[in-house]
Amino acid sequence: MDSPLTQRQQRRQFIHHLQSWSCCRRTYCNFRGQIVPLRPASSWGLGQPIICEIRPEAQTYGTSPSIQVQIRLFNSHGYYRMVMRAGSGWECEKDWFIRQFLVQRRRQRNMLLQYHHYQLRAAPKKMTRACDDPINSDFVTIRPLFGCFRRLPIELQQKILAFAIDRQERVSPGIKNRANGDPRCPTSTLFKLSNSVTYHTIPWVYRTTTFCFAQQHLTDFLYRIGPCNRSHLRKLGFAFDSTALTHCVRWFVPDKVFELLGPPLNAQMCFWRCLIRDLLKDLTLAEVNIEVGKVLPMDVEFVVKSLVSTIGRVNKIRFMRYGQHIPDVEAGPELDEQRNWLSNVQKLFERHCRGPQSHAIFSQECRNKPWEVLETKMLKDWDFFGT
Repeated sequence: MDSPLTQRQQRRQFIHHLQSWSCCRRTYCNFRGQIVPLRPASSWGLGQPIICEIRPEAQTYGTSPSIQVQIRLFNSHGYYRMVMRAGSGWECEKDWFIRQFLVQRRRQRNMLLQYHHYQLRAAPKKMTRACDDPINSDFVTIRPLFGCFRRLPIELQQKILAFAIDRQERVSPGIKNRANGDPRCPTSTLFKLSNSVTYHTIPWVYRTTTFCFAQQHLTDFLYRIGPCNRSHLRKLGFAFDSTALTHCVRWFVPDKVFELLGPPLNAQMCFWRCLIRDLLKDLTLAEVNIEVGKVLPMDVEFVVKSLVSTIGRVNKIRFMRYGQHIPDVEAGPELDEQRNWLSNVQKLFERHCRGPQSHAIFSQECRNKPWEVLETKMLKDWDFFGT
């Protein structure tokens, strides 16, 4: 026989399963109450008969007494199913809760016919419960799970959920936003409310939110959300500072440009470069927002070309300066010319080969060579550098 400590741990684990069942159950949506596991017939565990107490919500006013019933809870691939003892057999949870709801409603109707409403308010008959007993103090709430809410149009459901979580159109993963305090409901909690609601909520959140990054957290974010959620991403934002060129040469430029310039990276950094490029290749984005407030105007074209070459597909590029959208002409004077890689590398070499960022952008060998040597290498691979 298990020790008392082991039994308490097993009971706590069973209550955890009951809570998961209550969050994804598909029983009759109008029944409200609580379920309290009392004692097992043999042992605590899934599939074992457990004696529980069902407390309808209306028993607060003495109209619906609690019910003791034997249940069995099953879990198959994260989907919970419950059966209830009915006579000499077992009954599915939906039929059992429907029957109890009808009995509860009939009892309430009879009470209203027998007593005056004023008498009920003046002297309510409250049921006595064994709530002081630590065993009976743990309960799981049984409530409607979005029965009417799911019948609303999907667009209206999403607007209601957006208000519930105080959803922001622009989010910076990895950076806590303390300006507005805690949201009404965390997004992680929203995803646990209902499987059917979560089914369309998660893709909607990824489709309609602009995820903004500076020079950190992008790789971790794309890796953690997984390939399914990456396919739902539609908007990304990048906020670069004065080291935008160094960042793009290290992580975003194509491999042939990277090998030509030879920025100093160790083996671990090369691994992260390969990973971020593979993750970005999977994306099909409707819009990319680039913050150019701290980027030199003549460098914007190289930054844009590096990003576009890395991301799988981009329909539109929008520029921002300190949070405000600006026309393309104001972002960079040379954006309309659509230069190829040879011209972009030439402009980069002429402006920064002897500049403060030269040690981070070019290898020592590349810095010591004249431009004609690099140009000769690129002309040999004109199929790429001419694009």
